[in-house]
Amino acid sequence: MTADLRALALGGVVVGLGLVLSAYLGAWVSGAAFGPGVWVMVAGVVVLLPSTVVLGGLRRGQGSRAVWVAALYLFLVLALGFGAALLLPAETVDGPFLFGIPLRAAIILFGVGITPSLVLPIAYAADFDRVALGASELTRLRAECERLRARATFPADR
Repeated sequence: MTADLRALALGGVVVGLGLVLSAYLGAWVSGAAFGPGVWVMVAGVVVLLPSTVVLGGLRRGQGSRAVWVAALYLFLVLALGFGAALLLPAETVDGPFLFGIPLRAAIILFGVGITPSLVLPIAYAADFDRVALGASELTRLRAECERLRARATFPADR
């Protein structure tokens, strides 16, 4: 099961990167950044970022509830935020505005930009004890660092 979860997350990263790359290539070849390429870019980002969160949150091949909640939250925020911004009609001088910002820009700024930066650190903190190095792992790491330091020669030491 652990290899399956890692493979699934890596597959999401690869698929997301492929979609983002194809959106960039489509815009470059056609000379236009509009049309279906925008939706391909959104799909790529919506797949890529949560997959990266899952991949980064795996410890010994297992994810925790906090990792899954963070990934699901990020997936929903990105999909709904970018989707809403793309589906709203073009801005006019008469509004609508949110905090003095055109609505579509406010959705991206506050919804896609700020809320994940508030929620993801909380998910990381909730999962910290599981993903942080334990005392025995730190002791092994320090011993390995000392072994490598004793064996290494540095230009400043000559």
